[in-house]
Amino acid sequence: MAFNPTVLEKGLYARFAQEMMRFQAARDQAPGILGAAMPIQSTGAYEKLGWVGAMPAVQQWLGTRNATQFKDYDYTIKNLDWQTAVPINENDLDDDQTGALQMFPQQLAQRIMMHPQILMINLLINGDSALAYDGVAFFSDVSAPRTIDNLLAGTGTTLAQLETDLNSALVAMAKFADDQGEPLNINGSMIVCPKALERQFRRLVQSQFDASASIQGVYNPYSDIQVVASPKLDADDANDWYLLAANEPIKPLVFQLRKAAEPTMEKTNHSKEWVFGADYRGNGGYGLPHLAVKTVNS
Repeated sequence: MAFNPTVLEKGLYARFAQEMMRFQAARDQAPGILGAAMPIQSTGAYEKLGWVGAMPAVQQWLGTRNATQFKDYDYTIKNLDWQTAVPINENDLDDDQTGALQMFPQQLAQRIMMHPQILMINLLINGDSALAYDGVAFFSDVSAPRTIDNLLAGTGTTLAQLETDLNSALVAMAKFADDQGEPLNINGSMIVCPKALERQFRRLVQSQFDASASIQGVYNPYSDIQVVASPKLDADDANDWYLLAANEPIKPLVFQLRKAAEPTMEKTNHSKEWVFGADYRGNGGYGLPHLAVKTVNS
């Protein structure tokens, strides 16, 4: 068949748009770890998020209003370019080998839509060294300048041990205090764990009864907690896991989008090869460390 790049480009672009809409609809129904990420529509090369940890406490109104100034944290998230692409050879089109072309837009859309989730998982993995808004590692047990300890030691990975450590993480998060020393009473709502621990956590939180006690009719206090598992965490450490508070106005993580994904098709110079790809611009970053706890099992 005669190769017509204009017709091919229009068809691929239309199919890519359809697949992106389909994947977005699925994400809206089940956002996974992106449910713990605050979406930010960026308007420049970077966004300054120093306000994340700067909200003052509520105080009694005596006399004139006391408007505490925001602390000037210099925390920014720089937008990066991300892309994925596949080659298309004109000979394949001339030989009517077009079956694979129908899958290319779907594959590219899937890769693009999965990438923000990968960014969020990488933020968790690197959180014990990468810095949050206050210049301290996102997961840290230092005593100053931050007043919280969101890096906890676990007791193990049996069902009973995971329940003990989950309760410890929930209590620790609830007791985290603001800069005035007032407990924030934050409720952890999402467990992010390696695939190796997924079944244990699902048994713990999805049972209709207390799973560790194996007694019917006993209320399960963890049944409202979501479990998200990622094999990327197994490659890092199959025994460590995270508790996130995904239901707060500010989230523990940030997904910042500067430019939504767009398809492209370009010809390689002096060849019969075209490149069909897609790219977007954005990045991930940290929100409030009070909303996340990492449990480490040695």
